[in-house]
Amino acid sequence: MTKRLLGTLIIVTFLISGFVFAQLPEQPPATSEEPGELVGVPIDQLIQTVKATIPEGTLVSITADKGLFGKDKGTYTFKFDDGTEVQVDKQTGEILSTKEGQTPSEETLNLLSMVNISLEEAVKTVVSAYPENVFQSAKIEADETGNPVYTIELSDLTVKVNPSNGEIISPEGEVEMPQPTESMPSESGTSTEESTPGEFEAPLNENF
Repeated sequence: MTKRLLGTLIIVTFLISGFVFAQLPEQPPATSEEPGELVGVPIDQLIQTVKATIPEGTLVSITADKGLFGKDKGTYTFKFDDGTEVQVDKQTGEILSTKEGQTPSEETLNLLSMVNISLEEAVKTVVSAYPENVFQSAKIEADETGNPVYTIELSDLTVKVNPSNGEIISPEGEVEMPQPTESMPSESGTSTEESTPGEFEAPLNENF
């Protein structure tokens, strides 16, 4: 008798639980959005915020800070020519810290003296040209010939900018379109073969 009563109670409890669960509102599916990449303060606005605190400084690099295993920490570090480092929150634009870091190398300072376009201007040009990509980092460095060049890392490609005139150099990692003369070799070859017999027809006709 006791076992039968206990079994009945278990069945009733199970039915009540199922009914209550059925009455609960449906929860929306969880999304896997990464707020650090989809939303936040645009990089050009962050640059303006940082430059306002150090108006006399010249930007040397901007880096997206990484944590353990390369995970994005949600901050950028701006480095200036006098060694000052400013850390900014990507999402809010809040300046988290300002400290004296290591002064850039003599080579970097020499490169800065040869540019006509600032790093922030180069970044603005690149993010405007590739709005579908997420900004990662920017820096000045020497190219193969020792001349200065701005290297700007985006989520899907690397862009080089000429610091003399601000023009974008062909991005690394993109498939370059073939030249028009090289894209249709078969057609040009066909036209040449078709015209060749015509050239030999004239002398053959003269012999008859």
